[in-house]
Amino acid sequence: LREVDPSGLQTWSAALAGGTPQPALVSSLTRSEEYVRLRIAQAYREVLGREPDPTGMVHWYGAITSGTATVDDVKRRFYDSAEYFQRSGGTPEGYIDLLYRTMFERPAS
Repeated sequence: LREVDPSGLQTWSAALAGGTPQPALVSSLTRSEEYVRLRIAQAYREVLGREPDPTGMVHWYGAITSGTATVDDVKRRFYDSAEYFQRSGGTPEGYIDLLYRTMFERPAS
């Protein structure tokens, strides 16, 4: 997490004060390279328990910016991956348990 840069703060504050609607600001920020790369890295850490590899980052960034995937698709596709299944111990029970722990932050009941 980083502090807002002075230029961004000034630009967006002026835009909002000038009548730019809040959804326009949110839309712009969530389409930014910084936001997309941050969300991809978070998905790698949260689901696969590791940092993104350069090839994976390029792949997912390209898919998101081309419109063939969304930032939320990254996590969903990671849950379906062989890497995630193996991380769970490679058993159906382990997979279900890891899904619950990752998605709901609790063990499966």
